[in-house]
Amino acid sequence: MTSSQRFADLDVAARVLAAAIPDRVIDEMDLVVALGERAVPIAEVVAGHLAGTGNRGGSCALLAVDRGEGPVLGAPPECTGRQVMVVDYGVETGQAAMLAGRALRAAGAARLILAVAVCSRQVEWTLAGVYDEIFAVQQPLGRRALQWHFDTPLE
Repeated sequence: MTSSQRFADLDVAARVLAAAIPDRVIDEMDLVVALGERAVPIAEVVAGHLAGTGNRGGSCALLAVDRGEGPVLGAPPECTGRQVMVVDYGVETGQAAMLAGRALRAAGAARLILAVAVCSRQVEWTLAGVYDEIFAVQQPLGRRALQWHFDTPLE
């Protein structure tokens, strides 16, 4: 998929994202964390994909983050010494992903991966200091509204 193509909906984005995560990463993950309630369906598909490959860590947890300037709204899941993958449908400003990454690092995550359907290269640079690796299906050069990448409304 190129940066100019759109996802039909979040289900399609989830399947494409799960398939795009390299096997070497799948084999190492202990925990998948959904970045907010809207990301839970995508995280469940990714966690199911991990479990389907024989990975020991197909478990999924929710980390609620205020998508504005606010803080992490709940305690991060137990992740001391674990390989953690944060999943969302997309990163627009990077603020929520930054807050989540910092909270999970503080909670002891040994390795932190961000996997999203959409993340601009501009925002990816700002997140590179928090995450060990970032995987995005679509990587436009500059920031734009996430809705631009989906045919159905992101409510």
